[in-house]
Amino acid sequence: MTQLLSVGESVYGKSNLLNCLVYSILLNEEYIDYTYMIDLKEVELYIYSKLPYVKFIDNVEDILELLKEIKQIMNNRFKAMQETGDLLYQGKTLLVIIDEIGTISAYPKKIKDEIYNLMIEIFQKGRAAKIIFLVFALKIDSINLPSNVLANIQSKVLMKTKSDFNINNSIETKESIEDITRVKVTEFNRNRMILKDGITSQKSLIQVPYIDKETEKVYG
Repeated sequence: MTQLLSVGESVYGKSNLLNCLVYSILLNEEYIDYTYMIDLKEVELYIYSKLPYVKFIDNVEDILELLKEIKQIMNNRFKAMQETGDLLYQGKTLLVIIDEIGTISAYPKKIKDEIYNLMIEIFQKGRAAKIIFLVFALKIDSINLPSNVLANIQSKVLMKTKSDFNINNSIETKESIEDITRVKVTEFNRNRMILKDGITSQKSLIQVPYIDKETEKVYG
């Protein structure tokens, strides 16, 4: 599993994918060391904030402190790996879910630069230590997400979007995408998306079921 970025317009599946992944995590909690959920808008992830094995963060200063803590955990795991000769940490996975990462860019330069620099270091080295980030965004242009942060997120999911920047910097060119989908990204149905695997670079067209949070019914 690699760091993952999901990008796309509202209403067309981003939040649904987020909740599908969270439900999967909840069903496989025995494999998870701990889950941190970051949502500065306090909209999508707040409903999970009362779970005993979830820490919910809605304050930018707390994000900075969390990333410092995670960096220390990562270094401790690498130290343990050196002692055992393992190339991959043998313990459980630590997950960090960030909804609307672009909201961080609205904060003062000093704190957001510290946050982004820590993210880059953790994104680069965290996979071997089983520290995985699932990041969600509406836009991934330079205003909302620095290019050096984007470059260090290995796997990417692209949903319906009108932004050429979103397309070119997540999956590849529109022409390359249409070889897979036969449909323009601007014409994707709800929950239709392309996954680019960060290890193999393979691109897959997938359709995620829609889960109604109120009725808990699943729609194909």
